[in-house]
Amino acid sequence: MAIEWQAIIAPAAVVSASVAIGALAYAIRNARKQAKKLAAQTETLSVQTELLRKQLLGEVYDEARVKHLQFLLPAKRQREIEGFKQKDEEETSSGKYIAIPVGSERELHICWEMAETQTLRGYRVRFEGNYRSKPEILGVEHAFTKKIFEAYGSDEYIDWNGDFHREYARQLRCPKGSYHYVTLRVRGVVEGRYSLHVRVRVDEAPKPFEGKLAVDCLTKPNDWAKQHWC
Repeated sequence: MAIEWQAIIAPAAVVSASVAIGALAYAIRNARKQAKKLAAQTETLSVQTELLRKQLLGEVYDEARVKHLQFLLPAKRQREIEGFKQKDEEETSSGKYIAIPVGSERELHICWEMAETQTLRGYRVRFEGNYRSKPEILGVEHAFTKKIFEAYGSDEYIDWNGDFHREYARQLRCPKGSYHYVTLRVRGVVEGRYSLHVRVRVDEAPKPFEGKLAVDCLTKPNDWAKQHWC
């Protein structure tokens, strides 16, 4: 019986071609995966290089990383403050709003959380508005300091506009998740709502964090005051 070589060679060629096409398709897919992986690695390396460059130059972020700016009512055992109801053992967050009476002095406890490890250089706290009517910042209280063994170098002052400033002479390294507190003694002057502006500067960012809180100066208690004043 004669062998029909053409009938044998043709299917073999088809099979070989299919295998070659499959191998080529696999190689293309694998090359694409490798290209994506390389691109991701290159991007990661670029980010790390930029981060290292900024660290060497003293900048890591575009803006100071601060969060959870709020008013705080400390526990009585920490510090008893005039005019506000307090819990004996727990501090209470007042969020971004508080009310004080016109003509009276009150302590405003302000805190914020460092969203990343940063070097605090200073901050400013000010009331926005006309200097004749806005609440007056009278001074600062070191509310949670029981005993000082070695004073940390900082300059504290109130400028001609009534704004409070604290500038650190030495680096103050603040770990991620740490809280920073400032207690101001304030007097309400004219009834109304005023914006309290907080500006925080760090070494790692050229742009400071800026946040706002609201303070009502009242001649008679509103609903919030009825609940929180004593």
